[in-house]
Amino acid sequence: MIQRIQTLWLLLSSVTAGIIIKWGILKLVAKTGQYYLVGFAGIRMSGTDDYSLISSLPVLEIVLILIPLLSFFTIFLYKRRRAQKILTLVVIILALMLLTLEVFFAVTVPGNYNAVIMPGVRMILPAVILIFSVLAYRGIRKDENLIRSYERLR
Repeated sequence: MIQRIQTLWLLLSSVTAGIIIKWGILKLVAKTGQYYLVGFAGIRMSGTDDYSLISSLPVLEIVLILIPLLSFFTIFLYKRRRAQKILTLVVIILALMLLTLEVFFAVTVPGNYNAVIMPGVRMILPAVILIFSVLAYRGIRKDENLIRSYERLR
């Protein structure tokens, strides 16, 4: 059923990934006062009004597109729990990839641009996506077990 708890978790996962697409994952500040933003569009440096692109990150772009799309699409597979479980596992793997990419960029980018990471909420969002995806998988598994027990009673 579409009103199950895994729908909420998958929707929250999708919305959180959308927030990352809009805000980015990491914000850095250089000693010169320049700001760097690592996000969907790549690594951008602050200018006067907006950010100018320094380098593109296609792997990050692909992961950030797939997570909200798959999360949202998985919501509507409520009648096919096996497919829903598989796609949720794919979202979990993509969330792990996003978390790994965040750590990689947190280690490499500050050294390349002589900058320091500004801690904030955006840094924990990949972990939040992972938690939401795992909770959705647990909800799907509980539904599957519940339906199996009902079938045994018949």
